[in-house]
Amino acid sequence: MTRHIILAYGRETEHKRAIFAILSFWAWYAGNKADSKTVVYTDRPEAFTAYLAGLPVEYVLLTTAGLEEMYGPQRYIHRAKAAIIEKLFRDYPTDRVLFCDSDTFFVAESDKLLSRLQPGVSLMHMREARFTQSIPQGAPPEETNGIQTAIDMIDSQAFRIGSQEHRFQKTQFMWNSGVLGLSQEVASLLPDTCALIDTLYENSRWIVSEQVGFSLALPTKTQLVPSNHYVFHYWYKPLKVLMDTLLDELLTSTFSNLNTADRLTQVRQLTTKWPHTVVLSNAREELINGFSSGAVVRGLKSAKLAVDTLPTSPFTVTFAKDLFLTLRKKDLG
Repeated sequence: MTRHIILAYGRETEHKRAIFAILSFWAWYAGNKADSKTVVYTDRPEAFTAYLAGLPVEYVLLTTAGLEEMYGPQRYIHRAKAAIIEKLFRDYPTDRVLFCDSDTFFVAESDKLLSRLQPGVSLMHMREARFTQSIPQGAPPEETNGIQTAIDMIDSQAFRIGSQEHRFQKTQFMWNSGVLGLSQEVASLLPDTCALIDTLYENSRWIVSEQVGFSLALPTKTQLVPSNHYVFHYWYKPLKVLMDTLLDELLTSTFSNLNTADRLTQVRQLTTKWPHTVVLSNAREELINGFSSGAVVRGLKSAKLAVDTLPTSPFTVTFAKDLFLTLRKKDLG
């Protein structure tokens, strides 16, 4: 059994993102439904049921006390992901876990991605920069110093992962943890992974300490394999704003009243269009703002950051033509 995990609580936008993420998984799933189940960790199961009717979905109610426990001693909210995965492996030691952030959706066959989760392999979303390149440009001194502290710790200290002491290097790569596909062979790593996350966050307050921990721990036992050709992860804030507008338009009573097959068909069609739509719109706005304000380089960098989230290369004739035409319509001063 593969447990497809989604964590969503708090704002309505989080629930809507999660609903679409779940629908996309099943819209692209062609395998045996008895082999997989979606488990939603949420404070409001009732926000999901109308949209997910007819799908193999289980709900786990999140309480304030339960979340506080998951956050750990440093009250680090992203630690909840690691805590949930650790508990799942304790409760279901022979199952596999596919944890997807709520701001993701499938754009290709989800069962084919699951087939890549073989012994010796773990899935993450995609490889990002080396740790030495991970300090955001223009970050305030407090943030810069904190991240540098974590990078120095990675390079200078030994950490126990599983039954062994491991030393890492600051030149290693960080991987995005918007997707985590894990088999039972890494279950034994989870307690030490949580401890590593706690240590890094306590000493640095680095907001991505959770994905740093997984990026370090998982390769000690498995090969990391990217999933970005199957899953679009719109983690970049301007993309979230654009996606939230699209989701508000989609997730209405009219949509929820469709039968299951029609809902999944519509979602599958949208997942082939929306990555291009939101990235193009964001790239256009970033470039226009950059040209208009004189901050051309910053506009180009922001546009590239959004473009890099696309599952496939955006540099097609259609994309280039669309971007050129939208820019032409603006007075760039």
